[in-house]
Amino acid sequence: MQIWQAILGLLSGGLILIVSSERVVDQLIKFSKIIGLSTFTIGFVVASLGSDLPEIINSLISAYMGHGDISVGDSLGSVMTQITLVLGLIPFFCTFCRLIPHTFKYVGAVQWGVLLLSIFVTSDGRVTRLDGVFLVLLWGFSMIILRKFTEQRVILDESIELEAEPRENLPKILGWMAVGFAGIGVGSYVVIESSIAISRYFGIAEYVISFFLMSLGTSLPELVVGVAAIRKQHFDLAVGDIIGSCIVDATLAIGLGPIFFPIDVTGPSVLITGLYAVFA
Repeated sequence: MQIWQAILGLLSGGLILIVSSERVVDQLIKFSKIIGLSTFTIGFVVASLGSDLPEIINSLISAYMGHGDISVGDSLGSVMTQITLVLGLIPFFCTFCRLIPHTFKYVGAVQWGVLLLSIFVTSDGRVTRLDGVFLVLLWGFSMIILRKFTEQRVILDESIELEAEPRENLPKILGWMAVGFAGIGVGSYVVIESSIAISRYFGIAEYVISFFLMSLGTSLPELVVGVAAIRKQHFDLAVGDIIGSCIVDATLAIGLGPIFFPIDVTGPSVLITGLYAVFA
C-alpha cells in the first residue's frame, strides 16, 4: 500500500466510522425511548455503546489480526481524548452547563477506578482470555454501580424530556442499526489497515499511531453526539455519553477482542499513557 493510499484510507475510513456511528447512535436512542429509559441512562449505557462501536470493532479486528497495540492504544487514547478534548469542547456549545459535584464525584470515582484496573490488567504486556472476561465483567459491574445515579440529576440545567417513539417504527430502527453496524465494520477495517501502513512507512510504533492518531478519529462520534445533545438541550445525555464512553473504552473495547484472540501489547507504553489518562 502506497503512503498516499494509506492516508486516503485513514481519512475515508474515519469518515465511514463517523457517519455509521451517528446513524447507529440515533437508532439506539430511538430504541431506548421505546423502552422508556432516562436520559442519563441512555447516555452512559446506550449512547456510549453506540458511539464506542468503532473502538469495540477495532478491538475485535485488531486482536484477530494480531495487532494488540492498535487495540489497546486506540482504546486508552480514546479515553484521554474524551476526558480532555471532547469534554473541553462541550462547554463552548452550551450557555450554562454545570455539574452537580455531590453526585458527579461518585460517578467520576467509578470511572477512575475502572481505568486503573484496566491499566493493571494490560500493562504486563499480555491480555489473555481471562483478562478479557474480567474487563467485560468490570464494565457490567460499573454499570450496576452507576445505575443508582440514573434517576438522580448530574446537571443543573433542565434537560428536555425525551418523547416516546411509536412502536411501529421498531423494524425500521433495527434495520438502520444493522446498516450502521456494517458500516462501522468496514470503516474500522480500513482505518486499521491504513494505520499499520502509515506506522510502517514512517517507522513509528503502532501503539503511538493508535494512541494519538486513531483515537482522534474514533472519538469523533462522542464529540458529535455530545454537541448534538447539548444543542437539543439533552445535557444529561451528553455527560452520560462521555462518562460511559470512557468506561466502555477501558473495558469492553479492550477486553472483547482478547476473549477470542489473546493479544500482546507494549507494556511500558500502556503504563505511561494509561497513567497520563488517569491524571487527566
